[in-house]
Amino acid sequence: MLTFPDMATLDAQFDEAKIAMGEIRSIKELTASEWSDYWGAVQHVPDRSGGKVSAGRDGHGAFSGEELTPIGAPAFQGEHNIAVFSELGVG
Repeated sequence: MLTFPDMATLDAQFDEAKIAMGEIRSIKELTASEWSDYWGAVQHVPDRSGGKVSAGRDGHGAFSGEELTPIGAPAFQGEHNIAVFSELGVG
């Protein structure tokens, strides 16, 4: 593998042989990638304190063909406890 001049050449060779391959990336590299931009893997949402926070999402919608809806502002810790506990029948 180290004899190939770059990942694109290696990928092309593997593709011709029908061998799946992938590049291991850090989270920082992944979120800055064209793939992340294309699939909307990271969204910047309000932190509900006047700032913004980066929020990741799974790729389910991207790979299933579903439209990915905006994530929205995150809930504060415990904000939905009453509703969740009520739904579960817990007092």
